[in-house]
Amino acid sequence: MTYHLVAAAGSSHAHDDSTGQQYHSSITALADGGALVVFEQRLDNAVSGYDREVTAQRYDASGNAVGGQIVIAHVEGVASISAYYYPVVTGLAGGGYAIAWEDPDTLDYRVQTFTAAGVLLNDVTVDLPDRYLESRDEYVEVHASAGSAALTALEGGGFALSLDGTYAGMLAQYAGASTIYTQTFSATGIAASPVTQVTPWVASISYGWDLVSYTSDIAALDNGTYIVVMRGGEGAPGNESADPAVMGQLYSASGTAIGSAFMISQATDTWAQEASVAVLENGDFVVAWCGEESGYWRRFAADGTPLTDAMELGSYYVDIRATATSDGGFLITAMYSGYNPAYTTYGYRFDADNALVDGRFVLTQSHVPDDDTTYYNVPPEFALLGNGQYLALIEGNDSWNGDGPEVLTWRLMEDQLGTTGADALTAAVTGAALFGREGNDTLTGSAVADYLDGGAGNDSLSGGAGDDTLVGGSGDTLDGGAGSDTVIFDSDFSQSLLSAVSADTLLYNGTTLRGVETVLFYYNSYSTHTYTWETLADYVIGDAPVSTLPATLTHAEGTISLDLADYFSDADGDSLSYTVTGLAAGLSLSGSVISGNVAAVAGGAPMSVTVTASDGILTTSDSFTWTITNVNAAPTGVVTLSGTAQVGAVLTASSSVADADGINAPTLGWQWLCDGTVISGATAASYTLTSADQGHVIAAVLSYTDLFGTHESVTSAVSDTVVAAGPVDLTLEGTAGADTLTGAEGDDLLSGEDGDDLLSGGAGDDGLRGGPGNDTVDGGTGDDNISGAEGADSLYGGAGNDRMGGGLDNDSMDGGDGNDFMGGGMGDDTLLGSAGKDTVNGGAGDDSMNGGTGNDVMGASFGNDTLLGDDGNDAMGGGSGRDSLAGDTGNDTIGGGEGDDTILGGAGDDFLAGGGRHDLIDGDAGDDLINGGEGNDTMTGGAGADVFLFNAGTEGNVDILTDFTRGEDLIRLVGVEKAPGGSGLQAYFDALAPETVTYEGAAAVALSYDGQTILVLGLDTLGKEDFVFL
Repeated sequence: MTYHLVAAAGSSHAHDDSTGQQYHSSITALADGGALVVFEQRLDNAVSGYDREVTAQRYDASGNAVGGQIVIAHVEGVASISAYYYPVVTGLAGGGYAIAWEDPDTLDYRVQTFTAAGVLLNDVTVDLPDRYLESRDEYVEVHASAGSAALTALEGGGFALSLDGTYAGMLAQYAGASTIYTQTFSATGIAASPVTQVTPWVASISYGWDLVSYTSDIAALDNGTYIVVMRGGEGAPGNESADPAVMGQLYSASGTAIGSAFMISQATDTWAQEASVAVLENGDFVVAWCGEESGYWRRFAADGTPLTDAMELGSYYVDIRATATSDGGFLITAMYSGYNPAYTTYGYRFDADNALVDGRFVLTQSHVPDDDTTYYNVPPEFALLGNGQYLALIEGNDSWNGDGPEVLTWRLMEDQLGTTGADALTAAVTGAALFGREGNDTLTGSAVADYLDGGAGNDSLSGGAGDDTLVGGSGDTLDGGAGSDTVIFDSDFSQSLLSAVSADTLLYNGTTLRGVETVLFYYNSYSTHTYTWETLADYVIGDAPVSTLPATLTHAEGTISLDLADYFSDADGDSLSYTVTGLAAGLSLSGSVISGNVAAVAGGAPMSVTVTASDGILTTSDSFTWTITNVNAAPTGVVTLSGTAQVGAVLTASSSVADADGINAPTLGWQWLCDGTVISGATAASYTLTSADQGHVIAAVLSYTDLFGTHESVTSAVSDTVVAAGPVDLTLEGTAGADTLTGAEGDDLLSGEDGDDLLSGGAGDDGLRGGPGNDTVDGGTGDDNISGAEGADSLYGGAGNDRMGGGLDNDSMDGGDGNDFMGGGMGDDTLLGSAGKDTVNGGAGDDSMNGGTGNDVMGASFGNDTLLGDDGNDAMGGGSGRDSLAGDTGNDTIGGGEGDDTILGGAGDDFLAGGGRHDLIDGDAGDDLINGGEGNDTMTGGAGADVFLFNAGTEGNVDILTDFTRGEDLIRLVGVEKAPGGSGLQAYFDALAPETVTYEGAAAVALSYDGQTILVLGLDTLGKEDFVFL
């Protein structure tokens, strides 16, 4: 099959009274998606001859007639049969429409404008201006030529009119003269411009017809202009031909000519006329016309620039029309005048790239589309409906001698074209004709009737819902889908080319068919053989397989094997293949055997299994219920006891028990045993040992029922032999008065509350809190947590690694033996670390701290604190305030922190740092490292080889070294730059600008270091050997 316009419905009359004659029709699309048809109707009047009417019929967006005929004009008793109206119509942007028709009485055109509801807005008579004839010294009346008018809607809501004007000559052989006019109107039908003459006057004498110009068509362009397409006679302005030519003249929306008339046809040695113009989706326009020997078309840009040459259609036509299509292409329809007079109209479909689709096709011919119509007068005219389909307007005669003309409408599918490649086309929901053309295409129909033609290539066509028509060939797959669908083959049927793929799929000559009800085989251009699906299927499909599956089957869990071949057979002897659904996890199908390993499911429903057996074409499905029974599995895992086997202690049972058959949780229960005998009432997961258990062993039993109803139990290993009770952990709380609380051997918790309380923890890791009041707290042995809280408290940690907090007020604390952590809290506290590696923090207040023996860490925090490291290698920090820090024996590390601090290293090799502000530092015995830090510091090394450290100088600061001993002590400076011109250590030394000065009546050496002064007392000279430079 090839491209053609596809009918969406049969033709129908555009009038109520089919006994009269209808002709001179025009159609337009409306803004609401519908259409309006106007035509002239002649009705017999037995009294006065003929009645004439201009009649309109409205259609909705689906192409259905809305309401009855609308009479636009009516004249009774017209004597002449040749008096015509020639109505034309255009839809307007605002939803209304305009109709122009010639008044037989005045021979002038009337323009009537209507609202979208059909209410008349304006009725204007186009009064052409009279012409003054100098040769006759008179004005002659100019009237419109019958059938010459054309209308087009303009952007903005208005519209434009073109028509021919003429006047009669003095003698019979002089027909007078003719010209072309145009005029624009507003959206309400009021003239927006004067009547404008398009071409010069040409005398229309009987032997000068080639000179005459007349209107052919008019169209609004997307750039706001419009074009008048006309037949330009010989010698007309812009006609470059020796014969009549098709020409164009552009106008603005206000009716002003843009440039000059230009040639549309190109041939200079043959005439051209009867033109039609269509504006395309991209704004270009196409003009088609009739030539002396052929039909032609040519494409232009909106400004009139030619985009193609004149393209020949190849046949002679007497009438022609161009129509834009929604895909950017266009359609040309033309009428061919043949024998007696068998008028046939043809179509040419061009895509958006101007390519002709498949060649010429027949559009209308005798008795097609209307069986009563013997021939057609003009090519169809089209309006694009809101549902995407076309409403075609056709005129024909229902009698051989032509005395029965009538106007018909015919609804055609919108078409969608593929390309030379692989395309995917989907029909609109209203139904469409899809042509894949070349390539391997995929065409998909809509929910209503569609026409799908894949063309060349291996195509896939799916009709979807609706009664679809599918055209295909070898290599195609045609699926009609829902609805009563038809497939067309362009050849006669041959049973040898038919085979079956499955019960619902046939293969004919390489074409796959499914979902089809009817297949048509064209054995010539007009005749078909028709087959139903059932008839074709009977040729190639045999009997279906037979099943003897029982309704139920039962197997024990574990390894299973079931051969389906034992239950299915095929009368035709065909090999069977199987598919199965509903199998449990662990089972699979291989060939005809279901096998695998499967477990019973407690409380689960049996498998509902469906088996489908296929002989390659037909299938049979059968279902059965398959029950898998349980084989009991013993429990795994153990019950474990935790806790101490001692009277008063609690034993707790925990379980890792699992069961492959599942555990019914509500049935889980515990039972405790003493020497294997049930302990009455002991049914919880924990058990408190009593004196009755002393000297015996204890066990716990976990029992339950699995999910298949089997009772199971697991017993733990026995405990150690139960011994007598041990210490008890006490919890004691005081009153608001002075309380004495004494712990026992356990881990006790004592809280004194208000009052001056006396708390003694005793043995064990106790927690003691004095509460408000001046309390005395003794942790006793063990790692205790002690809090004094409010009041001036006395806290003693005792033996063990204790944590102690003084709280508010002035507290006294002694860590005792062990590595204790002590915090003084607020107030002026006294803290003694005693033996062990203690951490002592004074907190806020002026605190006094003594690390005691051991390597202690001490922090002064806020206040003016006094710290004594005592024995050991202690680390001390002064914090803020004016602190006094003494390391005592050991290699101590001391930092003064902020404030004017006094630091004494004591015996040992100490590291002493003053920190901020003005500090007094004495290394005492030992090889000490001393760093004054910020501020004006006074440093004494004491006995031993000491090193005074300076990491950076501070402008204006003065540090004093009181007892520097040359050859023993050193000064270490960081960042000194060499003196200019010097070298080696001497250059660094010179950079310090050493100078002998007098300080408090004695000699001293002054050094300059980054703007800071270092005074070395008791010496009058220093050398480079006294320094270390970094």
